[in-house]
Amino acid sequence: MDTASALREQQGPDFVVAPLPSVRGETLCRLGNCYGVSVLPYSDGVPGDFGQALAASQRGPVLDMLADSPHRRVGSPDIGSGGAGHAVGVMP
Repeated sequence: MDTASALREQQGPDFVVAPLPSVRGETLCRLGNCYGVSVLPYSDGVPGDFGQALAASQRGPVLDMLADSPHRRVGSPDIGSGGAGHAVGVMP
């Protein structure tokens, strides 16, 4: 969530949907020991299904959008895989 938020703050690609920060700046708020909540802005569009294959006519525009995205490096939050400071990039 923090990585998506950082991308959006840096005028990242339009296809990144990031959570809205809380009043404390958090992108994920804990609700007890087992749950958390993030609030995302409404995004107008047609949802797909996980694992759904795109038709050839849909793949081209997606690839064009990814190719037009500038390469960015954003520090990622600590997710238990070696600590904070790892970089995540959007590759064209």
